[in-house]
Amino acid sequence: MASPAPPSKKAGAALEWRGLGFEVPAKDPKTGKTFTKRILSSISGKAKAGTLTLLMGPSGAGKTSLLRLLSRRVTPTEGTILLNGHAPDYRFRRVHGFVEQEVAMFDTLTVREILSSTARLKLPERVGAQELEERVNKVVDALDISKCVDTQVGKCSGGEKRRLAVAAELLGEPSLIFLDEPTSGLDGASALNVMTILRRLAHEQNRTIICTIHQPRASLMPLADQLLLLADGRQVYAGPTWTDGRRDGMLGYLAALGFPSPSFENPADFVVDLVNSSAEEDRAVAAADKDAGSPAAGTDGKAAEHSAEAGRSDADEAEQAASLRAAVHAAKEAAQETADGLDVTGWQAESEAARLSALAPSDRIAEAAAIRAARSRAEFIEWLAAQFSASRLSEEGRTALTPDELPADPLAAAGDDGHRSRFPTGFCTQVGVVLRRVFLFKLREPEAVASLAASVLMMSVIVGMVYWQLPLTTSGLQDRLGFLSLFLISIAFSPLDLVLLIPRERSVFLRDTNANLYGTLAFYVGRTLADIPFHVGFSAVGAVIAYWMAGFQADAAKCGIFVLLTVILMFGTTSLFMAVGSLSPNVATANGIVSIVLLLAMLFSGIFVAQENTPVVFRWIGDISYLRFGVEAAATSELTGLSVSCTPQEAALGCVTTGAQLLERNSFNTDLDYIWPAMGWIVLQGVIFRVISLGGLHFLFTKQTLGERWRAAFEW
Repeated sequence: MASPAPPSKKAGAALEWRGLGFEVPAKDPKTGKTFTKRILSSISGKAKAGTLTLLMGPSGAGKTSLLRLLSRRVTPTEGTILLNGHAPDYRFRRVHGFVEQEVAMFDTLTVREILSSTARLKLPERVGAQELEERVNKVVDALDISKCVDTQVGKCSGGEKRRLAVAAELLGEPSLIFLDEPTSGLDGASALNVMTILRRLAHEQNRTIICTIHQPRASLMPLADQLLLLADGRQVYAGPTWTDGRRDGMLGYLAALGFPSPSFENPADFVVDLVNSSAEEDRAVAAADKDAGSPAAGTDGKAAEHSAEAGRSDADEAEQAASLRAAVHAAKEAAQETADGLDVTGWQAESEAARLSALAPSDRIAEAAAIRAARSRAEFIEWLAAQFSASRLSEEGRTALTPDELPADPLAAAGDDGHRSRFPTGFCTQVGVVLRRVFLFKLREPEAVASLAASVLMMSVIVGMVYWQLPLTTSGLQDRLGFLSLFLISIAFSPLDLVLLIPRERSVFLRDTNANLYGTLAFYVGRTLADIPFHVGFSAVGAVIAYWMAGFQADAAKCGIFVLLTVILMFGTTSLFMAVGSLSPNVATANGIVSIVLLLAMLFSGIFVAQENTPVVFRWIGDISYLRFGVEAAATSELTGLSVSCTPQEAALGCVTTGAQLLERNSFNTDLDYIWPAMGWIVLQGVIFRVISLGGLHFLFTKQTLGERWRAAFEW
């Protein structure tokens, strides 16, 4: 029976993966044909509880794909993943945390506000406010972000943001943490600070931490317990990292293959360059560096190039090996000739040659160089993968963990309290937290609020001044129709900033939903409720101002209908903008689409072209345009029952004396009963747009398959 975990440590999580493979459909840009692209092949390994594991490799090696497979964000094509010796189940979502490469948070919220709201979503609802605050203070101290705890996130440094992202995940007490490029974009000191904290979390709190890393500085590597090196989706090493001696871990393994790390080069750079370039590319770079002015330089370079092109035969491999041995021998002779110590270059060559010979025999180095020279980059990576597959380290990686190496209580490590819900909190709590977050975000971004206020209120005043106290004449009657169309069109254009919000906030939404903080519907409802005070308030006040300034009928019912129509039209417009935003991959696309849609809605609103004069091919646009229904309903309400007098000039041209006559001229409805169905149609269109935007937000641009998003839609 396994001994219990030490009382000072949290029960851990051990992760094992065997034979993982991953394929995705791709399209050939030249032929347009679809094919299956293999991203990962036969990846095996394990991460014991309380260890820090690095996934390293050049760009496109498959690091992030492997991280997403291990975190179960995507499903592997082949292979198995085990948590504490068992296939992961619903508990896995609660035992792990995932920190994305890009820190997606509301910039105007403070660090404490971010952590407090995240804690409210991560912790069960039975957790009180005092315990929640204690948990926040605990992670603030653990991640060393107390100095910026009351600073807005947008004003924090890159390192502080990364530590904040880790702190947010620690609030749920995960035993397993995945991080995608935690040092990317950071200076050396900040990167070292982040990695030191991760090592401390792993060793002192018995957490299992797995993170991708591209090309770190040398001082970071010894902090990790083990390293997995990928190249072109193949595993070329998995085992201990290395110490400063460069004789153990991955450097020792590569030296045994004949690739010792040079003294004055970052070992991480050396390793990544080794799997990211061919020998021919290295020679080209070296030739460029050595291009000094010797007459023989060009000739030697051409000869070397010709040798490289023809270097596929055994004879060329032997020549390469002989050249390398000659270089080592020449370095030794140079050192012997400069025994007086004045020739520093020779001394350095002797020292480096001796060090390399100590790490690996010169014959082995020459043989490895010949092997690399005789192969393309892809073939060389295949060779490295084959060498590792046959090694003792590979066999150890495929061997299952023993009971002694597994956490003492696997069920406790997975947090098995019988709660199978995807989310720790209920729907109302999720909506409340999202509502508060978005509301604070909008209040602290005065440009957005001021833009909406200016668009609605200032336009209301300007339009009201232009149509100030319209007279009860035929021209005044016509101007009333112009006022209604212009005012309602300005309302339709006023919340244009909303079309930008979904593309901007999508990263925050995806981060939180992938972390199981809330569902798509909760985010959408909270996001919508946060906008209501601004959209409804500004549009209602603007409608009252414009109605009074234009001198419309002093009838409370008609004024109420006008205000209600304005608010409903704002609902339809914001719904349309949210639909466009959720269906667009970026802000530029959303702007282009919404401009075209609004132009069509305005053109076929019934003011610029009468519906019966509209070409048949376009008439359907006016038949469904919510803007046309809004303008027609407002005109019907205001002009029906209104009588005016004619001036002598108007009488000579044919006078319109009633609002009903003007409505008929413009093919508008004259029945007051039309107003309520028109409002209902606008609301219905708004609801349809909202459903579309909800679907687009959930299914599109999520880096997951439609099947995975469909299943997630029904998880609660």
